[in-house]
Amino acid sequence: MGVEWLFEPRTEMYKPDLFGHLFSLETTRALRYREVFSVFVIELDCLGDPLKPTEASTEPARNERFAELTRLVSHNLRSELRKTDCIGRLGQEIAIIAFHAGEEEIPAIADRIQRRIENFAFPSHRSESLSKVTISIGVACFPRNGNNDSSLLLNARLGLEEAKRGGGNRYAIARSSVRTSRIDGSSPERKEGDQ
Repeated sequence: MGVEWLFEPRTEMYKPDLFGHLFSLETTRALRYREVFSVFVIELDCLGDPLKPTEASTEPARNERFAELTRLVSHNLRSELRKTDCIGRLGQEIAIIAFHAGEEEIPAIADRIQRRIENFAFPSHRSESLSKVTISIGVACFPRNGNNDSSLLLNARLGLEEAKRGGGNRYAIARSSVRTSRIDGSSPERKEGDQ
């Protein structure tokens, strides 16, 4: 049996279900061993143009262009990550688990991957010319921004929204520590001093 069940064939990213499982396992492992890691949620800034596929989209050419762009982005991202980091898809978003990367490492990682994408000449879907693509990134760090996979993902997505509101082509680290549930199953909380 090959590894085709692990990865999306075109992008070579972990499939969403497997990536979600790996993310959950890493959260549990990091909690047990008191380690840090960061999750990056990435969205292409060009998704506002006619390139973005929609749920109701039946235009094969549009979906094909988006798939090709995502493939090129994933290959560029992978070249800037450590071999031990995980890259996968969560819907239209790309997500990265950066193992042993705390808040101090986030700016360097985010700058490096943004610069790589911004400087890559992507084929244009409107002509034979090349086009620029940028990305917005939301980041959450375990355990500061959440103690489980749900709260980390929520906070990373809040960071992504902040980056997009700021005009895109930037990253934002989660400012709050919204907790969806505590490890003991009790109700959600906010840590004192959180916004």
